[in-house]
Amino acid sequence: MMSCTFSCRRELLLSEEDAAKDARWSGEAAELARTLCRVADELKGRDVRALQVDAFVSWTRVMVFVTVTNRPQLLAMCAKMESAALEEHGCTLCSGHKPGGSTWELLDFGDVVVQIQSAEQRAYYNIVRGEKLYAQGDDLELERP
Repeated sequence: MMSCTFSCRRELLLSEEDAAKDARWSGEAAELARTLCRVADELKGRDVRALQVDAFVSWTRVMVFVTVTNRPQLLAMCAKMESAALEEHGCTLCSGHKPGGSTWELLDFGDVVVQIQSAEQRAYYNIVRGEKLYAQGDDLELERP
C-alpha cells in the first residue's frame, strides 16, 4: 500500500513559467486531486477548487476546497473520498480521520489535503480568496461532465 505522501516530487524545470505550471500539475498528486474533485462533484459539492500550493507551503502540494450544504453530505463526502483514494490510487489518510461534529473537515492524504466546509464556514474564513495565503495558488483544470 502506498504511503500518504507520493514519491513523485516536482522536478526543477528550466523552461518557461507556463511549462513549469503544467509539469507541476502532472503526476500522482494531481491525479489524486482530480479524483477527489470528481467525487466532490458527484456528491453535489459546490465551489470545488484545487490549488497548487507547494510553492509557499512545505507540508502539501495540492489543496482541494469543497463547500457542502449539510452534515450528512459532508460525512458522505469524507467516506467516499477516502474509499476512492484507496481504491483508485492506493493512498490512505495520514491520520486515522474520524469525522466529528464540525461543519469543517480536513482529509490529509499527504501531497493532497482536502478541506470540506459548510457555506457559512467557507464564507467566514474566506481562505481561498483575496489576500489570503492559498489565493496565491494556481488552479487545477477540472474536467466537467
